Amino acid sequence: MTFSIEIPTLPVARVRALALVANVNPSYDDLVGVIDADPALTIALLRAANSAASAPVDRVKTAHVAMVRVGMKEARRIIMGVALSN
Repeated sequence: MTFSIEIPTLPVARVRALALVANVNPSYDDLVGVIDADPALTIALLRAANSAASAPVDRVKTAHVAMVRVGMKEARRIIMGVALSN
């Protein structure tokens, strides 16, 4: 049996995430900082990094490693999707 819990994005993190994603060249550290500060963003990025599409040998456990695994472009897409969906 699988349970699904929906965790909303925090309002402050949502605004900060959208501002960073709107920037043409956001700082890697700034994006990781926003992701680490918000559980919904962290979950979404870890889910993508641990998916079969990225074929991880070991499970990704941190936002930093997840950003490296999925890449900046995909991480920005995930952040925007989560921030706008909540």
